[in-house]
Amino acid sequence: MIQIALATGEQLTIMQHFLQASHLPLAGLERDLWRAWLAWKDETPIACAGLERYGKRALLRSVAVAPTWRQQGIGSQLVRTVVQEAQALGIQEIYLLTEGAEAFFKRLGFQPIARENVPAALHASAEWNGACPQTATVMVLRCG
Repeated sequence: MIQIALATGEQLTIMQHFLQASHLPLAGLERDLWRAWLAWKDETPIACAGLERYGKRALLRSVAVAPTWRQQGIGSQLVRTVVQEAQALGIQEIYLLTEGAEAFFKRLGFQPIARENVPAALHASAEWNGACPQTATVMVLRCG
């Protein structure tokens, strides 16, 4: 059975390992991360996800699954858990930037949005400011 739990500060290096292995940006991770989650199988971390908070909005970032655990629904389970917990904490919209995972996020309810329609507060994110290229697709999930 897969367990999903909030990550501790000491577990940030586990997230960094997943992100590097998945070729995802590390920029702003330590500065901007509000909450982070790890998925575990027994005592082995197998996936991660994080949120940056900007008022009632958040940026979903750093969703990565260990290669041997991909295509088993773990990423979906993790993102659904993050969304539920974010909603419980008052987040009304969750945005993300992606290159190539649009279909995955669309299945989870995220919809593409034009870059110019993203609230200015999210422009403070390192992901918005160059960690993700301008060609990345922006998506949003409205929670309320």
